[in-house]
Amino acid sequence: YSLGIAYKEMCLFDDAINEFQTASQDPQRRIDCLTLEGVCYRDKGDYSKAEEVFNNTLSMQGLAVEEIVSLRYELAILFETVGRQEEALQLYRQIQSVNPGYRDADKKIALLRGGGDAPDQDDMELLELDVEEFD
Repeated sequence: YSLGIAYKEMCLFDDAINEFQTASQDPQRRIDCLTLEGVCYRDKGDYSKAEEVFNNTLSMQGLAVEEIVSLRYELAILFETVGRQEEALQLYRQIQSVNPGYRDADKKIALLRGGGDAPDQDDMELLELDVEEFD
């Protein structure tokens, strides 16, 4: 598991996937490993395989609520990445209904609905840099 994390952080996705598949034999780590396997497929651009891994894992019996929320969040990011905005929005809404404070689901919903939100400090600094470039 730890080796898979290290490979993932080095963007060695195929090696990470192999390690997560091996580590997933441990029932205590199974869902975490499958989730990270899907993330690796997504990060390396194999979107259909990532979706397959996330959906197969979501269909497993006995998942805890937090595991379902985490998997839906990763699937929503995938849908955003491939332009399936409505499906992503639906998943973020499901997440928010179960766990209102989960990560940045509320911001994702606002952005996907077109409402956006006020720019944060980092955005303001970037805007200031852009203006300074034109002076």
